[in-house]
Amino acid sequence: MKGTYLPITSREKDLGVDITPNLTLDAHINRIKSAAYSTLAKVKTSFRNLNKEDFRSLYTAYVRPVLEYVTLSWSLYRICLYGGASILKKHINKLEKVQKFATRLVPELRWMRYEDRLMELNLATLERRETEDMIQMYKILRGIDKGEISGNVYNEYQ
Repeated sequence: MKGTYLPITSREKDLGVDITPNLTLDAHINRIKSAAYSTLAKVKTSFRNLNKEDFRSLYTAYVRPVLEYVTLSWSLYRICLYGGASILKKHINKLEKVQKFATRLVPELRWMRYEDRLMELNLATLERRETEDMIQMYKILRGIDKGEISGNVYNEYQ
């Protein structure tokens, strides 16, 4: 670039995903977790005694999208880079803790087990994401859904 030097950075953000030199997702997951907790705090202070229906509406509209933003992209990154290894388990657990905390905001569910709270609220665990990602990858590789993925990955498996 005609003698222009690019600065060395410890983290860059591309399409909402934090990328570090060692290509780990730790910084990205930590940022998502913080943003989700921040959104939850706003919901908690704005709406005192939430019932199940109101909580579900607010959670699925404002918090869940923060936790799930571009998950397919970084999940596919994991699949391509690590061959589907469960390297992401610690990241899923970090995000799942946010949801566990959130479901305790409903007073009538506070003392129930996490799985029971999810059933009452008609929510799924964030871990179900892996299954959905595998289904999406299958669709992309079989040409059922071209998806938002680079043509190179799709063409390699035809």
